[in-house]
Amino acid sequence: VDMFKAGYNVEFNLKHLNKMDHVVAVSQTLSSMIAKHMTAIAPKLVTILDVLNPQLITTLADAEIPPDLPKHDINSCPLLVTVARVSPPKNYLLAVETASALRSKGIDFHWLFVGDGPDMPKVKSRIDELKLNNIVIPIGVRTNPYPYMKACDVYVQTSRFEGFGLTVGEAKILHKPIVSTNFTVVTNQLIDGKNGLIAEMNPESLSTAIIKMLKDPHLRQCVVENLKTEYNQTSVTEVKKVEQLLDED
Repeated sequence: VDMFKAGYNVEFNLKHLNKMDHVVAVSQTLSSMIAKHMTAIAPKLVTILDVLNPQLITTLADAEIPPDLPKHDINSCPLLVTVARVSPPKNYLLAVETASALRSKGIDFHWLFVGDGPDMPKVKSRIDELKLNNIVIPIGVRTNPYPYMKACDVYVQTSRFEGFGLTVGEAKILHKPIVSTNFTVVTNQLIDGKNGLIAEMNPESLSTAIIKMLKDPHLRQCVVENLKTEYNQTSVTEVKKVEQLLDED
């Protein structure tokens, strides 16, 4: 996690991290931030990306279409999907406000929230207040979220902060057009306009980026084609890094 934005007690953590043989960050940007703010442990820092298994994810994504998946068509009623724990760092309330902005701009759509967590009552209440029922649909936790991700027209990430952004990596493996907020480490995975779009953390910017992705088939196709040229090898490369650390000790 971005422990600085998450409100962790840095001094308390540093006391314990000083006792470790190695300290692992899950993105290069996060590693640089830790080295800057916690210089005492900089020599111990190692970057090991979150491990993803493309074969497993694509296999799970090919499972039977879930019965609660709404009918959709990218030209008339596209499907947006967000998969995350419903908690403050994931910023689902921004997603609800963005949905309201999309509707006010005349966009017909469905938006599935896959996940659960402590913010769910607030999220459902805001959906009710904005009269977005049957448009924004919180479906709770699913043991296999990948068919929902595969089915979407645009995958949307609304996080305030991340250590890496695991679901962005999963959406990339499934070659989905991605629109994400500009959390600190997002540029470790996305290049704006090349393999996704990066928006500011407000409903106007995020809704504009979503509409751009939906309405520009050339952009969407370019993003998909660029994602197809990427191959996530973390299940090999990052596991080797872990093994090397263990061998050293």
